[in-house]
Amino acid sequence: MVYLGRFFWFLIQNLLIIAMIMILVVTAFFIAVNVANIFVVVNDGLGKRASVILMKEDASELIKFFTNDFLDSDELLKNNHYTNYIIRNFNHKVSIEWLWAWPWENKGIATVTEKVLNIDGEIPNEKKSLNPNAVERKILPPNWENSKYHIEFIKAGGSWKINKIVLIERIPDTPVQTKNP
Repeated sequence: MVYLGRFFWFLIQNLLIIAMIMILVVTAFFIAVNVANIFVVVNDGLGKRASVILMKEDASELIKFFTNDFLDSDELLKNNHYTNYIIRNFNHKVSIEWLWAWPWENKGIATVTEKVLNIDGEIPNEKKSLNPNAVERKILPPNWENSKYHIEFIKAGGSWKINKIVLIERIPDTPVQTKNP
């Protein structure tokens, strides 16, 4: 009887250990899936947002990456300082410093640094002032305000979307290089 009790105790301990390991593996898998999906949403979403702002691309595709509430309140989309400029090209860089989403929650958070470098563009001649000197020189677009953000995500309809972007700090020490041909 003593041996049978030890055997059952040994069996229960090992089954419990195996169950705990399986729970950890499954949890790690779902965390990795969420983090990978959010990583793609951050890179593609912020890149598309920059393209819409700078190059006046179709804004209807932003709904893939952002919630309607965010799009309705986004100041960069509303107050576009690049409307009068023709932007030919730009270099967009996103650095994700921290990212987390629990598998059992529909929310995630990230700390992200966004930079736009090498904005190649100018204001067209017909939008320059009537000053003859202004027509002869190129008027370059304003620099992008490189920033560090706290981003909140929600899972809506089975996919992650950016719900809120909160400015943490502006990054003034990073010079934005604008091409001047």
